[in-house]
Amino acid sequence: MTGLLLKDLLNLKRMTKQYVLILGAMCVWSVMMKNPSFISMYTVLCTAMMVPSSFTYDEYAQFDKYALTMPLTRRALVKEKYLLLLLLVGGGMALGTMISVFINCFIREDVLELVGTGVVMGSLFLLVYSIIIPLIYKWGAEKARMIMVMVYLGLFGAVYGVVWLVKRGSFSLWPAGLSEGQLMAVLVGGALAITLVALAVSYRVSMEIIKRKEY
Repeated sequence: MTGLLLKDLLNLKRMTKQYVLILGAMCVWSVMMKNPSFISMYTVLCTAMMVPSSFTYDEYAQFDKYALTMPLTRRALVKEKYLLLLLLVGGGMALGTMISVFINCFIREDVLELVGTGVVMGSLFLLVYSIIIPLIYKWGAEKARMIMVMVYLGLFGAVYGVVWLVKRGSFSLWPAGLSEGQLMAVLVGGALAITLVALAVSYRVSMEIIKRKEY
């Protein structure tokens, strides 16, 4: 398991330079917009995008077919990809939150809100990839990329729609009797709970797919 994870991290290392440059530009943009939450979301996006790239590298090298000739099981291959997902999204969430808190030193917004936003964003991306990974196992990384774009558009379109309705006053997300801090705690807790369930279901589906897959 450790060897598989190290293999993916070494493959993805070649992408880090371009992402560092992009994140640097996005940090400047975040300061200009006076929106530290933006960089938090973008950092998680960058790290999460490395997950399908790891599948692409494996497909080009036909790694799974080779790995199964060694004392490795299909279960180990699937577990490693989900571990990589948690590591990359968790790392992106932590890094993005730290950067947004640093930027906030110049903007002076609520730090707890920034941390909560970072956790919710990380949960959203984990939710997206709980849908995407089984599709990658089913149809391959390249075909799944188009579906991934549609999932992103659908999810963030729904989020934007809710925000738009709230701003219009069509309904309120603020339950009676809850303070701002309590509401954020409810949102974070709910996001984490939904994400854990989605990942568990996603893992079981991926296992069933790869059991039937012929290499």
